Amino acid sequence: MQKIIENQSDPTPNGNPTIQPDGSISSSAKKVKQKSRWKIHLAEIFLGLVLYVLSFGPMYWHWYKSMYLGGDRFWVQLYAPLIWFGQGEFFGGWMQKYVEWWIL
Repeated sequence: MQKIIENQSDPTPNGNPTIQPDGSISSSAKKVKQKSRWKIHLAEIFLGLVLYVLSFGPMYWHWYKSMYLGGDRFWVQLYAPLIWFGQGEFFGGWMQKYVEWWIL
């Protein structure tokens, strides 16, 4: 029982030294929090780019209609960077196989 009372008298919750008695967070904890935010943002950007590239397979026929049959130009503009990158050997070969998997 004495141990519980001693822990409650500790000015910081759970004995965590990064939280100040007034509830503010120390500068070292803020730096750690900022680093983890950057990691989260980088992961979100990476995931968004991966999903963007992978979305071209299922949307190929919309793009084809826009490009060659006078459809909505939105799809041509949306996937223009992938078409440009697809002209390279490495990315182009992989992208062609991926699109063929979706359209055949």
